[in-house]
Amino acid sequence: MCWKQYILLPDGSPDILVEQIKTYKAPLFKRLHEQCDYYSAQQLPKQHPVANITGFGYAAANLSLAYLITRQRHYLNEAKRWIFTAVGYEHWGKATLEDSGLDAGWILFGLSLAYNWIGDYLEADERNRLRHKLVLQGLRLYTYAVENEGKFWSSVYWQSHNWICYTALYVAGYALRDEYPDSRHWMDKARANFEIVLAVLPDDGSFFAGMGFWRYATPWLITYMDIARKLEGVDLFKTSTFMRNTFYFSLYQTAPNLEEIINFGDCSNRRSGHSVAVYYKLASEYKMGHAQWLANIMSEKFLWKIEYESDMVQDLLPDAFLELLWYDNSIIPEGPNNLPLVKYFDDLGLVVIRTGWEENSTHFSFKAGPAGGHKAWVIYHDALREKGWMVNVASHQHPDNNSFILFSHGSYLAIDDGVVNSKRTYHHNTVIVDDKGYLNEGKYDVYYNLPFEAQARIEDFVHQGKYVYILGESSKLYSPALCLNKFSREVLYTGNGYFIIMDELASQMPHTYSWLLHSDHLFEDVGDNTFKTSKGTAELYVHCIEPQNFITRFKDAKINVMPLATTPSLVLTRAHKVLRIENPTPANTMQFLTVLRPEGIFCETKFTVNRIGNESCVGMIVEWEANKELFLWARSDARKISFENISSDSNWLSLQFYEDNLVRYAMHQGTYLDYNGTSLVTFQSKTDAFQDYIGT
Repeated sequence: MCWKQYILLPDGSPDILVEQIKTYKAPLFKRLHEQCDYYSAQQLPKQHPVANITGFGYAAANLSLAYLITRQRHYLNEAKRWIFTAVGYEHWGKATLEDSGLDAGWILFGLSLAYNWIGDYLEADERNRLRHKLVLQGLRLYTYAVENEGKFWSSVYWQSHNWICYTALYVAGYALRDEYPDSRHWMDKARANFEIVLAVLPDDGSFFAGMGFWRYATPWLITYMDIARKLEGVDLFKTSTFMRNTFYFSLYQTAPNLEEIINFGDCSNRRSGHSVAVYYKLASEYKMGHAQWLANIMSEKFLWKIEYESDMVQDLLPDAFLELLWYDNSIIPEGPNNLPLVKYFDDLGLVVIRTGWEENSTHFSFKAGPAGGHKAWVIYHDALREKGWMVNVASHQHPDNNSFILFSHGSYLAIDDGVVNSKRTYHHNTVIVDDKGYLNEGKYDVYYNLPFEAQARIEDFVHQGKYVYILGESSKLYSPALCLNKFSREVLYTGNGYFIIMDELASQMPHTYSWLLHSDHLFEDVGDNTFKTSKGTAELYVHCIEPQNFITRFKDAKINVMPLATTPSLVLTRAHKVLRIENPTPANTMQFLTVLRPEGIFCETKFTVNRIGNESCVGMIVEWEANKELFLWARSDARKISFENISSDSNWLSLQFYEDNLVRYAMHQGTYLDYNGTSLVTFQSKTDAFQDYIGT
């Protein structure tokens, strides 16, 4: 292909884009030239700073595209200012991996695009200087990739480092292929890498590192796929199940107010998880109205607010050139109201329960799965066994299995930590044992070099009618010294706005088990073993049903968050308020039964939650208006429920009433359920039942 094949542009030419910005892409062009105005106002350091310099890459791309489609000289001059400042740095990247890390990848990509887009408009000596620098930096990056196969980003197919650096090598290889033919090897290496990447990514579209890195990483993979199709005619979008489904991972990890995110994993904050450019591209590729809808909302309502409140300098705004290139006005926006309120990402082990798509809805996310997801965990251990590769599959994943995040009525009520160097189980809404958590906690990569069996998983998931049931198990990740052989967390949502949490732990040794709940604001004791925390227009009531006698500790947790891996000196301290519930004396086994009840601060509906139980079971009666739910959980040493006029051999049961009439019932793993002299269900073997009651 000739030089005039412009990378990423429609039909390889700026002509179509020029016509588009005269009409429906005019607002996106405004985004582009406003972003270029920002670059014009920046002072550039003559000496390479200690902080990251990744921004040079997208600056060169934005400014070069602006010149290519307008021929306005000031864009060319500004592009050259950024380009040749970076060219003047002897090396790219000081904080981590000089010449072979994120800085090197970002800048190689951006300057290679610039070379392709505006290289013909540079003076001969300028073009030579840029080409020589691209060859030098490309060789450095390529050499690192070859020499470090099986280590770090060269073979870590699930991480942003891999996608960024190989996309940069692919683009640089194409831009230089005629003048430096050996650069075609860079393209070959990148192509082979991405064949593996697209094969190993999970089919459910989930991303283990969380929304922050989803937003950071996916533009690069999509960019490679887009360029490869334009240059080589291979449509990877058609064959990638991950890419087809990954928008819905993002949507279901978006908070009900849409501007914030559910921040499992390494998220620098609670907002930086969206990518308008990615949403536009996925909408275009898969005729996905939901993605177009969310992209429009982000662009029109939240883009600048997210940018303003981000911990990172120039977080979303530099995507302007990609937004302009990827927007497709033929896609009709479609809101999410036709989508299910419950979503299970089975590879990652993530369950999302929403009460609606309205802004004041409740969002509950629960997580339990192997590091990186089921597929990645198997591949990681196969590579270790067969090749001796130590590919750190999940360094951005936290010790957060059997934990949850809760958002309701416009506010976070049960929160997570963020990007931390020292990852700890204590930072999450889960249980620790004798103040200890996972075997490797306190490190950045808590899953590195763990045996295959050291994994959590969702052992049961049921969504039937209004009921949602989740069973997670994570005991194998805790320190072997604790001799913990069971930590099951069961979550039951019965469609009534509150969540029933059942935790069962067992060890060969007596322990103090600490049940943890993190929030932004103080917890207060409101009596009857109930605690409350509030934020904005929302409040969360925590009803502690079991144990009946416990020690309560209200703690402050100071968590040091590191928003940018390329700038390790940037550390922010965030304060969590922690409710900590513990058994008063050490015990081998422990059961916690808790009801989490979020509501708006102006809610006028009166709820009562009263504990019930006997030697066979423990539970509660929840009442509001004409409604009542009776819930019973078998004690660990009984596994048979007998309470007043109710009997069952199930693990737990739920009876729901309206005006004292039974309307719905559920049981988990039982053969019978009798109520008030009537057999509701009878089975030959242990099974589940989730049913409406239609009478006898």
